[in-house]
Amino acid sequence: MTVKRMYRSRSNIMLGGVCSGIAKYLEVDPTLVRLTFVLLLFIGMGGLWIYLILWVIMPEESKEDTILHVDAKTIEVDRLLELKNREIVEQTRIQPAIKQGIPQPVQKKATDTPPKPKTGAK
Repeated sequence: MTVKRMYRSRSNIMLGGVCSGIAKYLEVDPTLVRLTFVLLLFIGMGGLWIYLILWVIMPEESKEDTILHVDAKTIEVDRLLELKNREIVEQTRIQPAIKQGIPQPVQKKATDTPPKPKTGAK
């Protein structure tokens, strides 16, 4: 069984990484944790003191964990770019050949009438 530990974040910080670390631990959005601290500050519940104490006592996330986190995002971004490039390639294949400078055979429109037959008697 692995023990889940709380660390100050190194990758998503505003001041000390406390809120981001708590958000990672609780698996919530860091903005919600930041708003909670701001609300605690304004209603006089000691949000600033709690933040400062946590900043001092919470250990900082290790560099390896940060690198793994950043590498995972890099891999995700690379995958999205690869998919986007495939989509662009497919669109260029589908585009009309005229845009690529290749002449296309002339197609008759449904409104075009066939030529009238010539009469041989004059």
